[in-house]
Amino acid sequence: MKHKNKLLALAAAGVLTVTGMTMPAVQAASDDMYDMYGDLDGDGAVTISDAYRALRAYSRVSAGGDSGLTDIQQNAADVNRDDFVTIEDAYYILKYYAEHFAGNQVTWEEVTRETVVVASELYQEYYEPFLRNIKYRISDARGSYYFADLNHDGIKELIIPHCTYAYDSSADVYTISGNRVVYAGKAGDAYATYYCKNGIYYGYFIKGGNRTIHKITMNQTTVTTTVVTQEYSPGEQEAKWMQEIKDLEEQCGLPTYKLDDFSPFYE
Repeated sequence: MKHKNKLLALAAAGVLTVTGMTMPAVQAASDDMYDMYGDLDGDGAVTISDAYRALRAYSRVSAGGDSGLTDIQQNAADVNRDDFVTIEDAYYILKYYAEHFAGNQVTWEEVTRETVVVASELYQEYYEPFLRNIKYRISDARGSYYFADLNHDGIKELIIPHCTYAYDSSADVYTISGNRVVYAGKAGDAYATYYCKNGIYYGYFIKGGNRTIHKITMNQTTVTTTVVTQEYSPGEQEAKWMQEIKDLEEQCGLPTYKLDDFSPFYE
């Protein structure tokens, strides 16, 4: 796929550079949240070589093998803290190195804060034209969308919540396969708050005193939604649930984007 090829080419260029000459190293910065992240070879610095190691580990796992990383290396490679080492981590390590090499003293938190950076920069040729062509009625759409790597293959899926008045409320999921956007199924409820906790994606919604939490999983191209919590308790308990949702949004909620930035609704 084109967006993967861009990263592979960049990593390959880094390997050639590393093997052909000595590259300036960027000392792995220590801060409260990210201590020595990105330093896979344990030399105390973040280099292109570290990004290559992360990319190689991802390639091995994608092919059905072992990552080849120790527990310490796995922790160092997982710079976006989603409990998986993917192509995104290699991208972030490269970005961290490039920023520091240019004299910008960014932290790992700053580098990885925007969780859809890979989607916005590398998926543009796929998802943006697709979003521009979506036509939902105003009454049918929630008017927002999310990106999430539901199957942990390094490719972010597109989640678009929609509903038809008070019924048929769900979220459509699309992914990139064969250099095109394809439909992957439905995930949770259109009114859900989507978040990722311990590497697992969830949709949490409350409606009419009912609380439902879905776990969202995905194989290569098909989404599966499983109910993990479902209960009814209006009143004081519902207020506690609403606070729980707010806390989840702050701690691990997926960034929300407005659909009408791309696609004008029609009546």
